[in-house]
Amino acid sequence: MKLEDVDKNFAQKDYQLEEGMVEYPATYEKFSMYGFYYDSKQKMYVRMDKDYMQNISKGAHFWSTSISGGRIRFSTDSGKIGIRVRVKEYPSPVSMSYSASTGFYLLEEKEDYRNQITSFSPSVKNVQNNELEFCRVHDLLGEEVNKQKRMRDYIFYCPTYVNCITDISIILEKGSKIEKGRKYKDIKPILYYGSSITQGASANSPQNAYPAYIEKWTNIDFINYGLAGNCKAEPAMCDYLSKIDCSVFVYDYDNNAPTAEYLKDTHYAFYKKYREIHPTTPIIFATRPGYFPLLESQIERRKIIKNNYKKALKEGDKNVYFIDGSKICKLAEFENCMADKSHPSDLGHYYMAKAFYKVIKNLV
Repeated sequence: MKLEDVDKNFAQKDYQLEEGMVEYPATYEKFSMYGFYYDSKQKMYVRMDKDYMQNISKGAHFWSTSISGGRIRFSTDSGKIGIRVRVKEYPSPVSMSYSASTGFYLLEEKEDYRNQITSFSPSVKNVQNNELEFCRVHDLLGEEVNKQKRMRDYIFYCPTYVNCITDISIILEKGSKIEKGRKYKDIKPILYYGSSITQGASANSPQNAYPAYIEKWTNIDFINYGLAGNCKAEPAMCDYLSKIDCSVFVYDYDNNAPTAEYLKDTHYAFYKKYREIHPTTPIIFATRPGYFPLLESQIERRKIIKNNYKKALKEGDKNVYFIDGSKICKLAEFENCMADKSHPSDLGHYYMAKAFYKVIKNLV
């Protein structure tokens, strides 16, 4: 027996484009894309330059075709909204649900909050020969809260763990009005560089990853360069990040350094190289969220990063900040803040966001 046979709320029904509905590519001029772009050479949506990333590492090259942190903002009076997605090389699912790692989440943006409308995600049957295509449509007028057709502001959150997306089309009713949607504050985006945690691993949905919380609380755009397993502070990666003009640089580098010695050799050198190009940009040094106090290796890594922060201050840098990941979650709540030994749960991501927001809100 299938779960959707027992509980209809888990059903994902494939949709065939019907008369009166129109597909618009995500690149359509009335939509605003953030955190990713369409690469015409590769014919897919990406968040980093492939040619540059392949010279850094195979892992960085692999994640260049992920669109973690991607968002689409728009306004419409359409009574139905849907999405069609095609993926050329669907990776094996990570230890997250389909909806978490591959789902597109649609939220309505209100004045003071966001209302989650639905999530569009594939099912196993949508995967054929390691390729994936799915199409979903949601009837807004069928809900009690959406009985009238009027202009509403929406935001789509893109999935955190899907690569090689060749097509994203938003489906609306024919003749419906479409506008750009809400704008972010006129402030440079916040730049995040980190591990799988920064990418959004184990968050139950894309908008529950800690950078997305901060985006919602500040209404400031962000760029997510979380590289699962491949945040290793290579000099070439610093060159790449240095080309991005940002309001704050979140330097969440700890988890992917293979050893404490490697971290010691690369952490401060990366910071100094970045600082030469961006002399005044606020930089937040962060250690991994939570750790088991009995593991001396984690205590050593935390000490290295904190000492580097103190060293930067001593050298006269007044735009560096430190977030101690080991203090983000209370010990009594630690079991609920971690989804596994390495990655935070939704609650862990929320506590991370609160800790980072406490610093960032005073910088932007």
